[in-house]
Amino acid sequence: MDLLDGTDRAMLRSIAAIVPVRDMVRSVEFYQRLGFVCEPYEDGSRYAFLLRDEQALHLTRMDDAEWTFNPMGVYFYVSDVDVFYDELLAAGVTCLGSPEDKDWRMREFAVSDLDGALLRFGERIAR
Repeated sequence: MDLLDGTDRAMLRSIAAIVPVRDMVRSVEFYQRLGFVCEPYEDGSRYAFLLRDEQALHLTRMDDAEWTFNPMGVYFYVSDVDVFYDELLAAGVTCLGSPEDKDWRMREFAVSDLDGALLRFGERIAR
């Protein structure tokens, strides 16, 4: 799909999802096992910037009164999904199945974070 329409305009270069979490310390530790480096905002108790391979993810701590359910999901495009899967297993991460080829021309697998956000990792494959 060609998203360029020939006009001069600003282009999105990346997107950083903001993921709600219940426990910032445990969540940062979890994402560090996924290979992210944490840059806390202020004291890090309510907000953190996570970085890996020039990609960003933000965590925000929510109080119990703000929490009803977490429908959050993030899709990560990776260069080699099988190698990434092996990295996560070696780091002790529990994956929701192994990488599979999908009808939508992606090979992917998923992880659920500590608060139920679905983290799906995939790479484009030939059909």
